[in-house]
Amino acid sequence: MIYSALIPLLIFLPNVVLIFAPPIKDSLPEKINKTASYILFETIEWISRLFILVIPFFSKIYLGGGIENWCLAIMFIAMGLYYLVWARYMFGGRDYRLLYSNLWKIPLPLALSPFIYFLGASFILHSMPMLLTAITFGATHIHISRLERDRLLCASQNCTSLTSS
Repeated sequence: MIYSALIPLLIFLPNVVLIFAPPIKDSLPEKINKTASYILFETIEWISRLFILVIPFFSKIYLGGGIENWCLAIMFIAMGLYYLVWARYMFGGRDYRLLYSNLWKIPLPLALSPFIYFLGASFILHSMPMLLTAITFGATHIHISRLERDRLLCASQNCTSLTSS
């Protein structure tokens, strides 16, 4: 069970970067008034994050071969992509927009990679609660990230922010 606890920590750990190396102020858009639907998605996202942190503590990793090994490989690829985006942020001058921009042709890599990672984790943990939580987290995290990316694009083009879609 101790190894399964590393699953969420390996993905959430880079977020500590924002505490010690916050984005440069010039790259941050203005604060927004969040719509009720935005707040709902954000709340569901945070609840699913908590479940993702807790579920592995009550689960065991199973690597019997077949699908589990493929899922573990996919997890490593997703984690590598995730760390690559964080490295781009750090070495790119801590520009907030880098957290939401495409990497190669992959849209929202900082939202897609943890979703794929946690889907893979649900298979190696043989955990239906983790699978359902990963899907919930992915849906809300990707939606919120898309709204934030669109808001950043609007800020750079002086248009009205899109927070209610």
